[in-house]
Amino acid sequence: MNERQIQFFQYLFVLSFTLFDLAVLSWIGRLIYIALQLKDTVNGSLGIAIVAGSLFLVLLGVFHYLFWGLKRAKEQV
Repeated sequence: MNERQIQFFQYLFVLSFTLFDLAVLSWIGRLIYIALQLKDTVNGSLGIAIVAGSLFLVLLGVFHYLFWGLKRAKEQV
């Protein structure tokens, strides 16, 4: 594999991880919306939102920080 193909797959991985995080967060929002529509308690949905939403956002931040930080460090060398 040459450098350009490796870079393509790295960007593809970052994009797919970001899209996965957005899908999970929108799913959590949908859980809360459905619970409100059904006049159900939103405790379970909010519990999932607090734990899973925070976890996925932190992982997304760490992943992007590492990816762009390593990319910037490689360009400086």
